[in-house]
Amino acid sequence: MEQFKYKARKRDGAVVYGTVNAPNEAAVAAFIRKQDMYVAGIEASKKKGLFSGVLFEESINLYDISIFARQFATLLGAGVPLLTGLEILTQQSAKERLRTVLGQITTSVRGIIGLLVPSHTRMNMHIFEDGHLTRLISGVEAGIENSDFRLLLIFNDKRFMDDREYMSLIQSQNIDGLLVWGAQPSETFWQEPVEAGLPIVFAVTVPGPLEQYNYTINATRAGTRKALELLASHGHRRILQLHETRNAFLERQMDAEIAEFLRERPGITIDVQDIRSSGDEIAVPLFRRPGAPTAVLAYNYSMGVEAYGRLAEAGIRVPDEIEIVSCYSYQSRKSWVSTVVVDDYEIGRTAVKNLQKLIESPDRRLQAEIPFSFFFGQTTRNAADVPTP
Repeated sequence: MEQFKYKARKRDGAVVYGTVNAPNEAAVAAFIRKQDMYVAGIEASKKKGLFSGVLFEESINLYDISIFARQFATLLGAGVPLLTGLEILTQQSAKERLRTVLGQITTSVRGIIGLLVPSHTRMNMHIFEDGHLTRLISGVEAGIENSDFRLLLIFNDKRFMDDREYMSLIQSQNIDGLLVWGAQPSETFWQEPVEAGLPIVFAVTVPGPLEQYNYTINATRAGTRKALELLASHGHRRILQLHETRNAFLERQMDAEIAEFLRERPGITIDVQDIRSSGDEIAVPLFRRPGAPTAVLAYNYSMGVEAYGRLAEAGIRVPDEIEIVSCYSYQSRKSWVSTVVVDDYEIGRTAVKNLQKLIESPDRRLQAEIPFSFFFGQTTRNAADVPTP
């Protein structure tokens, strides 16, 4: 049985509206005739077409609908996104009932969030080999699980950026908001969609000054400070920093915290070695010289593992002679490198939650830093084994 709404006329011309449960429209018509009335209209309640219910609302007529259709076609022809066009016409409508119906339609078509990630050509690897991204996507999925939003995954390659294809794609897909993973400070094309008013939240990395964007990021500076404080508390006064050169945003965050730390601790020196690719080797001979570093501050967990292996091959004992700490890892399993652990799952969940808020209130500024945790592995000494300075 379905529920139907009907409109009928009595013999004296009076209009009657009502609802009835019936197997089909023919049964509804029979019901109306049994009441000694004429059928004026029947509609299944569960059907929700473009103007569902309009037949039964005398305040909306065919002229209103034709005007709406003409204006809507004009907006779409001018390149205005579908959702924006609906919102404009909803606000401009003089009739309260029409505004209500258009508001319902707007709600029904709203619900696509784009997740923009670098293509494998930009990352030099398949994106799903990156544990950070897979965990972030899991968090995003959890963040929209009980919402009306759906997720659209978009791959960002060089052509996508150079040809400005992202704006036409966003408009054609009627995307309500964009979650961006992997944006870098060298990329300037983000200014266009931001200025166009598209709700955007940057996750993990931000393409410019933090105060200009909505973002959800790791507490990178606090994590770097934790690693430095640990090494300093173990008596290390000369440290080798293994520097990543592919992620400019995280580099700058870490470097800013290191610079501040060194200003506060003038007795500590940090040497820097840039690791430009996986083929670059750690300068092991540095550790054989007088006054050599006694600790390694690795950009990420992979570099920490690499340093551990190179030092072990050279016969240098870790952590007895050299301690190693990583500043960035998603490690969810037990490992042997001591590291700052970031919560990519929570970044994804928080970022998409904030994006939903931003879609509802575009003028808001939503910025969040997700706390880190620290894993003590086998590359640092226990507090009891650290000599007192």
